Amino acid sequence: MYESQFNNDEKKIGLLDTLKSIDSKLSTALEEGKIKNKKLPWRARMGKRKVKSGYVIICYLRVNKSVALFKAPIVEGIVELEGKPHTVNPIHIWNYKNKPFIIQPEWSTDPIAASEHYDETARVGMRTIGLKPLAAYMENNQLLNKKKFGWGAIIFAILIIGGIGYYAIKSGAFS
Repeated sequence: MYESQFNNDEKKIGLLDTLKSIDSKLSTALEEGKIKNKKLPWRARMGKRKVKSGYVIICYLRVNKSVALFKAPIVEGIVELEGKPHTVNPIHIWNYKNKPFIIQPEWSTDPIAASEHYDETARVGMRTIGLKPLAAYMENNQLLNKKKFGWGAIIFAILIIGGIGYYAIKSGAFS
């Protein structure tokens, strides 16, 4: 019965060959457009105005193993989700595309914090990243976060100035 599952006539493939085949299949799938980046649902998307007014994207883990994504405001360190208050501290806030992001279980009042999880994995011995590379990564990440000035505002200002100049020339202000 089990002998049919393990055919000894097949050529044994090494790990390197397996990785190369996976890499080639992935690259062809990317080129053909079979793999696409998924976007957040509409009710979870946020602009800069919402971020400045204290909103966060929330990944709400429910008891029945489902996930809901939406945005909610933080008011005095508390986020109210479906009528239940949950506390939020700065250590609980993650970043997703430079937007604040919280992973909140339904059964807990506190969100999941990366530092708490990291400490627990270090205690158990399941850590994959050393302290020095992590500190270097965090330092490099902090240096790269700069405010960018939008090109849309520059183009809008140029159009307004051009419109005022055009109106002044047509109305005869310079003649």
